[in-house]
Amino acid sequence: MKSTALKYGRVAQLFHWLSALLIVVLIPMGFWMQSAEPAVKPLLYKTHVLIGLSVLGITVLRLVWRWLDTTPDLPAGLEGRQRLAYQGIHWLLYLVLLVLAASGIALNLTSGLSDVLFAGAPGPIPANLAEFPARAAHGLLARIFIGLLVAHLVGVVSYQVTHGDVLSRMGLAGLGLTQPEQKK
Repeated sequence: MKSTALKYGRVAQLFHWLSALLIVVLIPMGFWMQSAEPAVKPLLYKTHVLIGLSVLGITVLRLVWRWLDTTPDLPAGLEGRQRLAYQGIHWLLYLVLLVLAASGIALNLTSGLSDVLFAGAPGPIPANLAEFPARAAHGLLARIFIGLLVAHLVGVVSYQVTHGDVLSRMGLAGLGLTQPEQKK
């Protein structure tokens, strides 16, 4: 259950992969719901909000668990800028995710969207959402998060291919993405 110096424990792995799965659903949904037909928009927005709040809750639990649990050592072979990028991208992902959730909550509360979605107020999704500063912030933060996520994925795959099985730290050992062993 607990992490070791070499590997994240099952709890940390569960938080990571559950977050990843939900985020993979949230990202395309966020873009799709903007141009969806009016009849589908309320369902998409409500689902997006509920999944987003779930990711926020998991992220808070994940940070608490990270504070309580052992954190594995950095993967071997990371030097200078790579170490900085590894640590920086991880912490920025957490930070941007928390602020992204806050901007989504702010948009819901300031625009009246939460009344339409959750309080049974009559009417469609407010047409003027783009006028709210929280909407602009949410869109910008979503794009920053996507950029950080891509950087994270590129770093993981690059390390996996060039240095060794880093995916096993998160419970995905032996996916065949590592460099073949050199013959002596």
